[in-house]
Amino acid sequence: MTNEKIFEPGQCYFLLGYCDRDLRIPDIHTYLYLGCNIFGQESEDCWYFQEARSFVERGPVTSPSDADWGQVMEVTEDGLCNFFDWWGLISELTENKRLQEQGKTLAQKGLGA
Repeated sequence: MTNEKIFEPGQCYFLLGYCDRDLRIPDIHTYLYLGCNIFGQESEDCWYFQEARSFVERGPVTSPSDADWGQVMEVTEDGLCNFFDWWGLISELTENKRLQEQGKTLAQKGLGA
């Protein structure tokens, strides 16, 4: 595992995307991290995140047969850069707002996903 981010099972993370090409309008979804390679049948490293509402209502998914794949997201290493913890999300949004106030965008700086 070469990913620099450290994810803790049961902790809240935010999937950050943008609704526009200029990366001005954030689209944020809340997930809880389940773990990496938790089902033991992955052909490559996979990180699993469960939608927050599902996690609260049903508890954490513990087996593939319990997973409603609309509620559980399987992410490979290249997709982890779009997940942020609380402070990471605040930092990303703060930087975006700062750039916008300067008349710039994340897209112009090449920082967007």
